[in-house]
Amino acid sequence: MNELMYSIIVFLNNSLMKKIIFSIFFVLIFANSFSQIDSLRIKMESYLQLSQKGEDEPDILDFFLNLEDEKLDTVIYHAKNYIWEAKKAHNIDSYINGVNFITNLLHSKSSYTEEINILSVAIKYIDNDKNNELVKAKFLYQLGETSRAIGQFESGIEYLSEAENIYMKNNKQLKIAKIYNRKAAIILELSADAEKIFEYTDKSIKIAKEYNDYELIANNLEIKGVLYDKKEKYEKAIGYFLEVINIFEKNNEEPFDNVYINLCITYYRMGNYKESVKYGEKIISKVIRSNNLPQRLMLCDFMSFSYFKIGDYYNAYDCLRISYGAHVYIFREKQDAKIAELNKKYETEKKEVEIENQKNIIKYSELKLNQKNKQNIALLGGIILTISFLLLLFLQKIKTNKLNKQLKQKNIQLLKLSSFKDSMTSMLVHDLKNPLNIILGTTQNRRNGEQNQKIHNSASKMLFHISNLLDVNKYENSLMILKQEEISIQNLINSVFNEIEFALKSKNIQFHTKISINYDLFVDKNIAERIFINLLTNAIKFTPQNGKITISVKPKNNKLLYFFVADTGKGIPDLMHEFVFKKYNQIDSDIKGQSSGLGLAFCKIAVETHGGTIKIKKNKEDGAEFILSLPYFSNKNEKNLLEKKNIEMPENNLKFNLDKTEILQIKPYIKELKDLDVFCITDVKEVIIKINSLNISKLNLFIYKIELSIETCNQDLYESVIEKIAGCYLC
Repeated sequence: MNELMYSIIVFLNNSLMKKIIFSIFFVLIFANSFSQIDSLRIKMESYLQLSQKGEDEPDILDFFLNLEDEKLDTVIYHAKNYIWEAKKAHNIDSYINGVNFITNLLHSKSSYTEEINILSVAIKYIDNDKNNELVKAKFLYQLGETSRAIGQFESGIEYLSEAENIYMKNNKQLKIAKIYNRKAAIILELSADAEKIFEYTDKSIKIAKEYNDYELIANNLEIKGVLYDKKEKYEKAIGYFLEVINIFEKNNEEPFDNVYINLCITYYRMGNYKESVKYGEKIISKVIRSNNLPQRLMLCDFMSFSYFKIGDYYNAYDCLRISYGAHVYIFREKQDAKIAELNKKYETEKKEVEIENQKNIIKYSELKLNQKNKQNIALLGGIILTISFLLLLFLQKIKTNKLNKQLKQKNIQLLKLSSFKDSMTSMLVHDLKNPLNIILGTTQNRRNGEQNQKIHNSASKMLFHISNLLDVNKYENSLMILKQEEISIQNLINSVFNEIEFALKSKNIQFHTKISINYDLFVDKNIAERIFINLLTNAIKFTPQNGKITISVKPKNNKLLYFFVADTGKGIPDLMHEFVFKKYNQIDSDIKGQSSGLGLAFCKIAVETHGGTIKIKKNKEDGAEFILSLPYFSNKNEKNLLEKKNIEMPENNLKFNLDKTEILQIKPYIKELKDLDVFCITDVKEVIIKINSLNISKLNLFIYKIELSIETCNQDLYESVIEKIAGCYLC
């Protein structure tokens, strides 16, 4: 308690800088034991005192960077308050120290967007202060490096060039050398222009040698090594990386983390996977513990590849999982940066409008003063100007409101597209990974016929995934055009069997057909083949080794023929039957070789377009059984009749047959939907919930189409469905 009272007294009698330190200190009291208070206070005071002298103490900064996330967020919160109070009090030195402090912490957390915002404001604040010109150059340097981290390379070059001009003006040669080094790093990622990279690195090395800055020399050599790695001159790249390590060993220092990462990557590209793992393991634990997400992503990606190549699948999976998490976080940071850039442009335009309005006000005041002695003319002129000014404000307000609405819609679209891209990326990775691995593995021995068969089948599998993806998106909201022709069941089954034969043999699965009569179907041959390939591929995936798949046939009537596709797998729970034919739904996510969830969705669209149906047999204890129907010729006289038939998807004819009570119930909700669009997702879903509460089963298809339109951002589908029901019941 005495220690606490002492701290409060010091807090009340100290400078602004120390007040914020103790504010942080008091918040952390509740997260730490009282025995840690003195240590934390001393560390914070030491750091900020050294910052005032222009010095940097890495050990003290590391103390803050190693705090737990909750405590680090608390420190950042109070540091923001500190720089705000310093700016408000026009205390430039304290403001600069606070900006240095908080941007270091934000960079350590990879919070690049927030760091860029704080640095941009700081540069504007000290822009006209010649005494802090070098501080401005330092902030510009930080902006250049952070822009590089989020992939905004052109902006990074501009910031660094502006900093370079200031350093040249003040003859800061070592700073200029570092600028050259960072420009080379950006060009390496932007275009890999060898001539420019060597120009900048050689200039930087020449200056660094004069100042005996071995770290800067090593950094430039490392950039050259990475350049040679990109040019596929791996031996030269390895030579540069090892030279960097020798430089640090001569100075009894630990090399850069990136050197080991680059050695890991280059040895992987050379095919020396053991050396790749050897150098990666030197640094992987440190990189995973750090907050440097780009490093973590790069190292874990290539470590997973190398572990996979040497057969260490457990570590390969672990690294892949870590790199995926880093990729998602970096992607979101880049999206946030783009949104922040849009908001920045909007604020600039808004300020320009305000300046223009202010100019108009000044102009109006001057005119009124000059016409004071001409009352009648002045009054008339004043009225005219007032009306003009109000009209200008009104038009400007309309323009601003329109811009706000457009920005809001664009932001919603960006978020929707970002979410869709995430799901599509994850889906395609799972779908294409295994076939691609087979292709890569088998192409090493092209003489082997069996291996070439693997390549063919894997490529076919990839083609079907892509075809399903394109066709489901294409046909779910529009009519599928069929080219129907006569084809026997046996010919159809033979074509399908040729595509799946390799997959059956790989799991030793028996394939039987129970077809007593070779019926003639009236179908689109290519689409029918894809229907059965999708169904049988699905059955093979869920059927264990030495299992069995059977196709049997039975006429339903003189127009449709029933097909029964049964397997001996684990089966599909009854609760899942209504979901398996929807997009991106998967029957069992634990099965190795996950699919996109589009195969069965395509089957449903294709079968229903032919005028048939598809479902899953209920209460089947052993395996799963799909039942589908397709048109066939029960006798030759029906052939001409079927060829002339126009088959339409049932969704294209929305008929609800509502009674008067139901029309009165649904009418206000249809009007609400007409005033919205597919981007008002939350509002549309609220109206759908209200419609569902009416329990009118006749509206299920209408609700499904509305939900489909907002999921796919399809405004045309949304409007057409609303117009159809409105035309029926709101006339």
